[in-house]
Amino acid sequence: MILHAERSLCARPVKARVIEMKALIEQTEVATNSIGPPAMNYGQHQRWPIDQQRQYQLVLSKNEFVNKIGPCFENSRQGEMNDDYDEEDRSDFPQLFAWRELGYPSLRELLHNDTALLEQLLKYWEYDISHALSEFSGKSRQVFYSVNSIDEVVFDGDCVTIKGIAYEQNR
Repeated sequence: MILHAERSLCARPVKARVIEMKALIEQTEVATNSIGPPAMNYGQHQRWPIDQQRQYQLVLSKNEFVNKIGPCFENSRQGEMNDDYDEEDRSDFPQLFAWRELGYPSLRELLHNDTALLEQLLKYWEYDISHALSEFSGKSRQVFYSVNSIDEVVFDGDCVTIKGIAYEQNR
């Protein structure tokens, strides 16, 4: 299947190969291995200078999305199924209670039937999901973008777009 670039950021033809994921910083494409979560202090925005804050997007096909986060999601699903939440926890974890009430549907089931709940779960597990999506290679680069949040997940056709805040680090 070939998608036109002007119709979809998700995939584009390149020598009969479809690119499965791309990373954008402030709407400019960057190498996917130059963006990823920090080893420590995830989500601690106060430790970063505000002038290094950037908006990021990761754009994936739904198949690549499932391939990348599937194992992490299933591991979390099994853990939640074995957990026993008390009713007083409902206000702290409304997304987990909503998921439980649906019988803990799988990633694919949520992707097809309840993307609003799926987005809430991805935000709840944002640190683990950020690691599952990361293609950071550890190789020295001039610039690295440290992902520190998942603020929005957009499901549109065959695309999944994850948006949030990253911080630019010059090495």
